Amino acid sequence: PSLARDRRHLVLLYASLLGREIEWMSISKDTSEADLKQRKEISNNGTKYVNQAPVRAAIHGRLLILDGLEKSERNVMPTLNNLLENRELPLDDGSMLVSPDVYDVHKIGISVHPDFRVAALASLSDGESAALDPPLRSRFQARLASAVNVGDMLVSTSARSSGKLETKTMKDLVQMAGELSQGVNVESLHDAVRYLEKHQHSVAPRAALNAHGMNISGEMIGVDDLVTLLETDEYESPKENAPHFIETKTTKAIQDLIISCFESGERAVAIVGPKGCYKSAVARNLAHSMGEKCELLSVHPDMTARDLLMTRGTCAESGDTIWVETSLTRAARMGTWVILDGIDKLRSDTLTSLALLMEQGFVVLPDASRFQADDKFRCI
Repeated sequence: PSLARDRRHLVLLYASLLGREIEWMSISKDTSEADLKQRKEISNNGTKYVNQAPVRAAIHGRLLILDGLEKSERNVMPTLNNLLENRELPLDDGSMLVSPDVYDVHKIGISVHPDFRVAALASLSDGESAALDPPLRSRFQARLASAVNVGDMLVSTSARSSGKLETKTMKDLVQMAGELSQGVNVESLHDAVRYLEKHQHSVAPRAALNAHGMNISGEMIGVDDLVTLLETDEYESPKENAPHFIETKTTKAIQDLIISCFESGERAVAIVGPKGCYKSAVARNLAHSMGEKCELLSVHPDMTARDLLMTRGTCAESGDTIWVETSLTRAARMGTWVILDGIDKLRSDTLTSLALLMEQGFVVLPDASRFQADDKFRCI
């Protein structure tokens, strides 16, 4: 799981180098057969079937990326077995995808494009591969994305560094990261280096790693890790606080930590603490003091991956089914801030569905539309 970001980075780099258009599908336990084939919609007083990512990729010859293959229910993904092996798939609207050879001979069905390819990303612990359906596993060639050794990590981070860190500090940082048994995400290590370069006089190398989730115990960066006050450059100094908000030394330090993470290139920052300790209030005050518009999205355990981005609704005039953007999607599109309140209540597979948005700023919506998030988008 710690290398998931690197896997996503590698497959997107591959698609970019080859100029391949992609269809991205984040798999969770809520993924159903309809998500793999066609979803029924009500339109113009009738029903219609809308092709989903695997079908669109097959018809148009795109690269289908299935992120989190191990997270699906075991009886769902085998729906694609015949498409992967024989390029055939019966669809709910009565049509059928067929291989190019069959289409050329019989002129029936919808031809699967010859350039159609599938890449699946998965995190499997020892013995966990047995959880995947064996026929489904046999459709893929396996490529193990192993952890990068310390030497290669040092070369990579040195190449991406701006040269503001001393050689010893850089080596110590990489050495500490290399000691983690679960492996280190190289992109996260680059973020940690960039963070430490900006604040090397305020935080220790270990704290910089903690700030980017690189540790064994799950420890995070906190107020006690600050040696001196953080200095921010790109963001203007916070203006007046929100009405009725009383700033303390601790809340000021927390807000500085959030700003410092945003300055280092992060789109999302997590504030973790006991229930009722005014985490949302601190986040709202920071947005107010920075002059940023901020929306709140309260999450609950029953939310699905789709519910985080869009919800289903009905048009009052026509009765058609419509998709309605959530505050998270609006914030990403308009470049505002959003507070996700209660992410600890979500299942891990549901929360992971937001990885592409937080890492790459790329949004794939349930209605098949997609867009690049605004550079000013921030999530707390």
